[in-house]
Amino acid sequence: MGYVKAPDIPRPIRRSSVPESRIQELMHEIIELQSRASGRTTRIVDQVIQQLYRNPGEWIALYDHYYDGRSEKHIYNMVMRRMEFEHPNDVVERRQGKISSIEIRLASCPSREYIEREVKRLRLQLEAERDRVREDLINKLKY
Repeated sequence: MGYVKAPDIPRPIRRSSVPESRIQELMHEIIELQSRASGRTTRIVDQVIQQLYRNPGEWIALYDHYYDGRSEKHIYNMVMRRMEFEHPNDVVERRQGKISSIEIRLASCPSREYIEREVKRLRLQLEAERDRVREDLINKLKY
């Protein structure tokens, strides 16, 4: 009967054999791979846009869950793209931040009074349309 050779077992890596910078690089890559396509950046953009409209005129610092020099620029570009599509008439200003590298604020947006007037106008228009449709139905049912 022959002997079966045991598989080669890798030796444990000694801490001193791997440079600390390489360990940091590998940890950074692992974190990046785990956080891709998770939707966190989209949620951050949603929160930033909500903050812009809740606090018009206040500067809002941009942060991302991924700490990289480009991440705040990426958030800024995503916010601006969304603003162009969803709120094309509103102006967003940008400045060099004190805490974050980029800060933005909503420079112009409709006033609360304007929004309330528009809501009232649309409600009245909707009620008038509803009354007209109701009258048409009543008239059709009579004949």
